[in-house]
Amino acid sequence: MKKANVIILFVLTSLMCFSIDRVDLESKITDAIIYPEWAYVTRKADVTLPKGHVRLYVGNLPPWIDSNSIQVNIRNLKGGKIIGATTGSVYSAEITEKEVKELSDKIKELKEKIEDFNADINALMKERDYLYGLSQWSSEKAIDDKQSGTLNIETVKSMNDYIKKSISENYRNEIEIKRKSIVINQELNSYNRKWAEMQSKANIEHKEIAIDVETNGGSFDIEVSYLISGASWYPVYDVRIDNDNRNLDVEYFAMIQQTTGEDWKDVKFKLSTIKPYLVREKPELAPWYVNQGNLNNTNFSRSQNEDYKQGLLDIQKKQESFNKSYNLNAYENYSKNIMDIEEVVRQVEERGTTVEFIVEGNYSVKSDGIQVKTAINKFSLVAGKKFSAAPAISKSTYVSGSIKNTSNMPLLPGIISIYKNGNFIGKSKTGFISDKEKFDLFMGLEDRVKVSRNMDIKKSTTSFTGNNRRIRVGYTIEIQNFLSDDVSVEVSDQIPVSQNSAIKVKLTSNDPKADKIDKGILTWFVKLGSNEKRTVYFEFEMEYPSDYEIKNFDQIEKQLENMY
Repeated sequence: MKKANVIILFVLTSLMCFSIDRVDLESKITDAIIYPEWAYVTRKADVTLPKGHVRLYVGNLPPWIDSNSIQVNIRNLKGGKIIGATTGSVYSAEITEKEVKELSDKIKELKEKIEDFNADINALMKERDYLYGLSQWSSEKAIDDKQSGTLNIETVKSMNDYIKKSISENYRNEIEIKRKSIVINQELNSYNRKWAEMQSKANIEHKEIAIDVETNGGSFDIEVSYLISGASWYPVYDVRIDNDNRNLDVEYFAMIQQTTGEDWKDVKFKLSTIKPYLVREKPELAPWYVNQGNLNNTNFSRSQNEDYKQGLLDIQKKQESFNKSYNLNAYENYSKNIMDIEEVVRQVEERGTTVEFIVEGNYSVKSDGIQVKTAINKFSLVAGKKFSAAPAISKSTYVSGSIKNTSNMPLLPGIISIYKNGNFIGKSKTGFISDKEKFDLFMGLEDRVKVSRNMDIKKSTTSFTGNNRRIRVGYTIEIQNFLSDDVSVEVSDQIPVSQNSAIKVKLTSNDPKADKIDKGILTWFVKLGSNEKRTVYFEFEMEYPSDYEIKNFDQIEKQLENMY
């Protein structure tokens, strides 16, 4: 049987009373603007047309393109005009009745074999139950015959040998049937997968764009653009730091992924944080009201065409449903990183702006949801070194750079991979950073600036006053600079903050005096010359009912108990 004819359900906006030439275009995707979860795709085709009324077709498009977003541009259309463009659905049956019957018969045959195997196994189990019963009867009969003096040993032995041999053969038969059943089940699973694939190909819907054109004949460049769901992007960075931690080479990338149903090959990309409805609608500001509870709200509310928004939502749901049903791996790959672009858009909108980038070069992105790393820009930045330490948590000294964004472009929220001397040293994360804005960036550890923290045994005590327990704890922090240059180290530590009136906390000593104290966190900015060592000391006292168990304080209590 021949393949089922393609059934085209296509309605044009106007009926022509004369013959119209049909021209099927061979188009290629050349450009794509990637929005949050959408793409505006441009296809291009070169065609030579006769004089007169011609209908051009761009076919085999995914069914979830937005028909309202279609734009058509024809270059060199001198003396001619575009009459109109419409879309329709094409349903293609890519399987034959013969293929369906052959596959269905094979599945039925395999299922019947499995049913026969199950019946054979059930029969063997019943036979085994009978043999075990016979064995029990034989044992009881032998006891009775012995008591009556009629026991025949040869008869008993013959019966036992028969039962043993029969049970052994029964088990071997069951094992053999189960082995055959495993093979048949594997074959059935394979045919079931083929059946699922065949079902997915039955009556597949595609979209087709028809363009009516009046021409004087000649060669033309045609561009057809449309909005389609299932695409996204998010930024990432590679930062390479020099030995002195001052100069940074930044590579700005975008991870592009898509499940639109169309593979993009050698395409030019533009990236945008604009919501897709702005592609065709002028944004209109609504009144900006402020009141108690939202005085710090700086978001602008934009008027939107509700019908168009609902149309986009329906398209998106249709595409997600298709991906989940027929391309689960692609959908899972794509879904992993949706939150990344949502966070980008959220922070950009908080700044009351939008951002667009042009990707350098052309790239290919398959419709499998797997990210493709694309280059946005390269630039260098200069960092002012900052050293910081929190010895209560870590003995390491951390280096960060105080940096001004001089790249002439905003940095969007994303993960930063940091390299030094060709080695990967860790990852950091940035929020939205506008042009000329300052920010701090983690740049690794500095083991030549040593920081240590120890409890002062002589000044740390525990005692009781009435029903209360009083604990005094002192810590000495030592900072040493083994660098050849002077450094300033931000050293932080903390004392408890009481959230209960029965628990009293007091900072009793602080030498040198902390430069900043906020919510129990003490911060000193310690300056050290080359090979210089300095110490910081602080002490606090806490008094609380002796029957209290203080949360987050048990380690200090144990340490104090072990001191005495």
